[in-house]
Amino acid sequence: MKKHLLLPIIIAVGCWGFSTLGGELAGEVRKFSAAPVLDGKLDDPCWKNALTFDKFYLDSSYEQGLPTSAMIGYDDRAVYVGFRCHLPGDGKLQSKARSKDDLVWQDDSVEVMLDCNGTRDRYFHFLVNSNGVSADRKCIENGHVGLLKWDSSFSAKTFRGKDFWSCEIKIPLYSLEFADKASEVWGINLARKQLEPQQEMSVVPGGIFHNAGAFLRVGNWKIDYNKYLAAIAPLTTAVRRLPDDSLHLDVFTEVQMSSSTTELKRNLELTLWNDSGAAVVKVLPLEPGKKVFKDIELPESGRYSYNLNVRNAVTRELYKRQRGTLDLQPSAFEIRLLEPAYRHTIYSSMDLQQVVLDCQINLSAAELAAAAVTVGIRRKDNAQILLAQKLERSGRVTFPAAGLPETAMEIFIDGGKLGKSVAPLNKLPFRKGEIWCDKDGYWRCEKQRFLPILEWAGMFSTPGTSASMWFADPAKNVRRIYGTTQWGSFTSRIDLQRSNLSEKDKALVREAVQNDMLDSNIFGYMIADEPEGRGRLPGALADIADIMRQLDPYHPVMISNNTAEGIVNYAACAEMNFTNSFPSPDKNKPRNNFQRTVVRLRDALKFAASQPQKTRQSIALCAQGFNYAYLGAQNTRVPNYDEYRTQYILSLAMGCNWMFFYIEGKAKQYPDITVSFPELAKEFRLLEKALVADDLSQDRFKVSEPAVAARAKKLNGDYYIIAGSTVEEPLQCRFELPELKDRKLYVMRENRTVKVKNGVFVEKMSNFDSVIYTTNKQIASCLRTNSEVEKEIEQLYKQRRKPGNLAWQKFEHDLLKLSASSNKFDRRRPDTQLWHVTDGVTDGDPDYFYWADKTPGVFPDWLALEFPAPVKVARAVVFSDGSLRSGKFQCEASGQWQTLAEFKNNTSAAPLTFSFAPVDSKKFRVLITEGNKSECRIHEIELYQK
Repeated sequence: MKKHLLLPIIIAVGCWGFSTLGGELAGEVRKFSAAPVLDGKLDDPCWKNALTFDKFYLDSSYEQGLPTSAMIGYDDRAVYVGFRCHLPGDGKLQSKARSKDDLVWQDDSVEVMLDCNGTRDRYFHFLVNSNGVSADRKCIENGHVGLLKWDSSFSAKTFRGKDFWSCEIKIPLYSLEFADKASEVWGINLARKQLEPQQEMSVVPGGIFHNAGAFLRVGNWKIDYNKYLAAIAPLTTAVRRLPDDSLHLDVFTEVQMSSSTTELKRNLELTLWNDSGAAVVKVLPLEPGKKVFKDIELPESGRYSYNLNVRNAVTRELYKRQRGTLDLQPSAFEIRLLEPAYRHTIYSSMDLQQVVLDCQINLSAAELAAAAVTVGIRRKDNAQILLAQKLERSGRVTFPAAGLPETAMEIFIDGGKLGKSVAPLNKLPFRKGEIWCDKDGYWRCEKQRFLPILEWAGMFSTPGTSASMWFADPAKNVRRIYGTTQWGSFTSRIDLQRSNLSEKDKALVREAVQNDMLDSNIFGYMIADEPEGRGRLPGALADIADIMRQLDPYHPVMISNNTAEGIVNYAACAEMNFTNSFPSPDKNKPRNNFQRTVVRLRDALKFAASQPQKTRQSIALCAQGFNYAYLGAQNTRVPNYDEYRTQYILSLAMGCNWMFFYIEGKAKQYPDITVSFPELAKEFRLLEKALVADDLSQDRFKVSEPAVAARAKKLNGDYYIIAGSTVEEPLQCRFELPELKDRKLYVMRENRTVKVKNGVFVEKMSNFDSVIYTTNKQIASCLRTNSEVEKEIEQLYKQRRKPGNLAWQKFEHDLLKLSASSNKFDRRRPDTQLWHVTDGVTDGDPDYFYWADKTPGVFPDWLALEFPAPVKVARAVVFSDGSLRSGKFQCEASGQWQTLAEFKNNTSAAPLTFSFAPVDSKKFRVLITEGNKSECRIHEIELYQK
């Protein structure tokens, strides 16, 4: 499995002659009438009918590697892949991995990558070494993040022949997480690694590995996807002990299904077992809505493993599987703290009048009647009871908050021999700038509600943010987010792959936090970025978070998860979660499809709402302030202003009460970023008081279309409606707010009004349209329109194109293709970032992209441009940093490079200008024969007819 992967500019698919970039098929898969016997021998008749690939290209090359062939087919239950790998010489194989998910990719091995939903961004990855040891993972963000804990239950067998080894792989269809709109066309990559001689190769020309946008497109997958479609929520449980001492369990989940799947007869099957071998199986019909496996009798308490399966009600064919563990311990009493609603803590600026509990009693009426049960609040240090009362039934209990001391306390329920329960409660003295979240989910600084606009930026700071990872400035009211414990310089000193931190590691964390918390301008702590893909375990991070909360209870802990599983598994690790899905924009579409954003936010908000206070996170959107092309993605671009604004308004409409800007270090390269984020911060800051006002209730504000997320606010007599479509399809939505009467609505930044009649108006929406309406004309007129902002951005791009410059393009491959002798920034493909020498930015500032060679002190180096058709050129200008000492400017003629001009002994950083007799050619290059520095750099190349 390659860690740094390369991708060619042109992809021509071997013997089929189709281009994946053009959307053509590389072949059509065939359905097997009989499945192969999994023994690795490839001698079953079905393999003769399989789609076969027999050209494997070496890494970063169009040359073929060792003779290798791969076959692929499927039936109603699985995908089957076979490999036959020729061995050179003495046929030596090396495979050290011995257990599932071990370092299989370091061995002689084969790999299968399946983008079965046609995302060109997310895929499933299967690996098998020559000994048959396997690994699997789910890859997201175009392969940039891989989740090794994902388990597909795939199986494989290998066989060793005289001068080859072969492998047969079976991948269950139920493991492939088909989307609602699955396609008959999948993205596929097949790869092989050989250690002696060292070769890495794949079926995609150029030896591409992890770049889903370049996978071969294979069609004819005639699969009944409907039977696999059902979204199952994570399990929650309640355990109680009955008078006869038996243990009884209720298991709760929720099922979401599309209308096309409700006719299928399927069952939801729960299997529980523990180390003692005790197993329980319960079955319910699969139907949409909340599901309860009720009154399951357990043989004993403790840790149980479970499978939650969706099966055919008649044949028991498996369609979906969820696996996990549950810690099942009985509790006679449960305490859920309702107020204070954040961190079990009373802040001075809360002005809290009552501590409000929800107490649950898991006892029979007879047991409760015979018992004396007390609920109360006591000091933690000496157990002095401060307040107490008799608990006679489940329900709400209140205590006055005013007289409680500023110290650590405990809420307790004491039922004697029947059981006890304890929950923490803290009361703090006032601290200037204290930040907390109220019971309605809005953030407050001291008493004042506010809209946190947070930022993680590299070299560009957004005016109007509340706090920043790097650009804190007390004079501008920008507070600091500390990320000390997530940086490599710190994490390399502690072990985050343990279930819990060691005492030594806890001491290091305390030292770091104690240093950070001294800053009076602190906003909070960033604990981890995408920990699920970095091997940082929830238990270890929860220990860090608890230390932060103990030492500094005045400032929140933040995390960013990029998977639904991460949001669930890391819920105890932070109070704020800026989740990201980062849908890579299609360069040829003006607005991306944001279904991933919608699903991620919807799932995260729903899960957070279901959690007790201790693990209930405040959710926000983090949109991508970068271009995936710099990571090797193709046919993409940086998101535009409309896409940023659409996503952030949509997140507010769906229920988020803050936002996070993530801006990569090279942001200045893109006016889409440097203009969009300040405009958004200005808009949301202008609307801040309205955005943090209470939502109008559903009986006051109604929306006809379930696919439209909307919230209504009232502030100082004016109304504000935040609405967003959660689907790509066009729709018409009726908004009803009777108290609006016939007042006119102004649409923020759209220079239009909406007519309201008797509190009702109707809007057409499509493709995730997201809008803010207000009755406040003055507010609506304070900002530029969307078209004016977009015009400024486009004008900034146009200013980069000098009059007459032929070698200019706004985005990669708009016009030109580039290649180089080597590329210092060759992430996943050799031409990554090269196009920036044609984007009009001539500045040598490190904030911008440039080309640098990868062979310090070795010459010649070269950088070439290719047009789609010949162009006439008579002058070239090359911008550099003074590193180019001697060389030539050339064009291609009749397949040979022809020198048009030369430069010698140059020591200046001034642009190099070459004039020559006009030539017609498709290809031009700068050839460097001597350099002045350890590496050669070029910032820009311009070509002119005159």
